[in-house]
Amino acid sequence: MSPLPGSTRAWPVLILILAGAAALAAGCNGHPAAPIIPTGGGGTLKAEISASASSGRAPLEITFTSNVHGGDGAYRYQWSFGDGRTSAAANPRVQFLSGGSFDVQLQVSSGDQTVTAGPLTVRLDSDVRLSCVAEPEEAIAPAAVSFRADPSGGTGAFTYRWDFGDGTSSTDRAPVHTYAAPGAYREVLTVTSGGSSAVCARTVTLYGVFRLLSCKATPTGGRAVQFHATPSFCLFDDCTYQWDFGGSGSGLGVHTARPLFTYDASGTYAATLNASTDGGRQAAACRVTVTAP
Repeated sequence: MSPLPGSTRAWPVLILILAGAAALAAGCNGHPAAPIIPTGGGGTLKAEISASASSGRAPLEITFTSNVHGGDGAYRYQWSFGDGRTSAAANPRVQFLSGGSFDVQLQVSSGDQTVTAGPLTVRLDSDVRLSCVAEPEEAIAPAAVSFRADPSGGTGAFTYRWDFGDGTSSTDRAPVHTYAAPGAYREVLTVTSGGSSAVCARTVTLYGVFRLLSCKATPTGGRAVQFHATPSFCLFDDCTYQWDFGGSGSGLGVHTARPLFTYDASGTYAATLNASTDGGRQAAACRVTVTAP
């Protein structure tokens, strides 16, 4: 290129020309230039896909990458992510909010060619949410108790492990277990799904049946009588006792299993006892004769 008149170099003019060309390429009349779309270089259309992760715990964001060759013309992308969602981006980013197994595929078109890549399987775990029920939670032994697990979330099938607190267990979802002896039993349920698990616990209380077969009444001198409920069994010592001594008088410990009662007058009396707890109620009776000193 010849120098401009009065100049020994043509380079400034060349720079201005190149700058103008760049401005035209960038746009015209203030409008941005159209984006450059990858196009095939001819030949058979081929596509591969990859993912930034193929497993993990939801929620998880995954970037999918396409690697496309060949074809004739611009590439058109159609992703499906196995959960009803799609994308037309070349390299989409997707947020998976729940666990599951998802088959991801990409369909690419270029000219009159179409090819499918995949499926690429993504497996995601999610937390197990769990509640459990025991019915009844209180009863008189022996008693059959129905258990039920209510899990949600997780990934795939649930597995169950019940520990009934008496050395026995079950792998059913809704087992029925019989407790033979009185006691407080803490059942523990563990549910697993995929790589996640959850625990639920309940306490089942079994009471003993009252065995108040009789009550003793032993005169201790004069008109005083020592009463004794025997034999008796009351879990956790939470029984309440209500005596009716069959006559007037005064006593000590009249709401216990061994009251001492003094009658106002000599005679033969029929005393009765009612004992109760949360597990039930039973009665006993005994007769005693007292004479004046």
